[in-house]
Amino acid sequence: MWADRSLSFLFGGSCTPAAPNYIFGWFVLKADDTNFEVMPSNAAAARDPDFVIPLLAAAYAANGLAPANGLIRIPSFLWKVQVWSQVGATLPASGNKLILGTQEVDY
Repeated sequence: MWADRSLSFLFGGSCTPAAPNYIFGWFVLKADDTNFEVMPSNAAAARDPDFVIPLLAAAYAANGLAPANGLIRIPSFLWKVQVWSQVGATLPASGNKLILGTQEVDY
């Protein structure tokens, strides 16, 4: 399945990103119904991100929306999402969400 700009990041509170201004994301696969793909917990994954959400170096208010770039391939296997923040600022402590179409994933 493909998604075209239907994946977005919703800020839970106000935030002003500074360079670099990106949120990188990976669909972490669970292809064998038991184990998820191994991913680092404190760094970017060893493979290219599945989606990139570019952010403006400007103030975002609570509920500010930032869409992902371009066409995103959604895996057909079971998966969860892992993100790596390169926002250059502290994200709000709660209320942040990834939105895929009409689905929301708490971050």
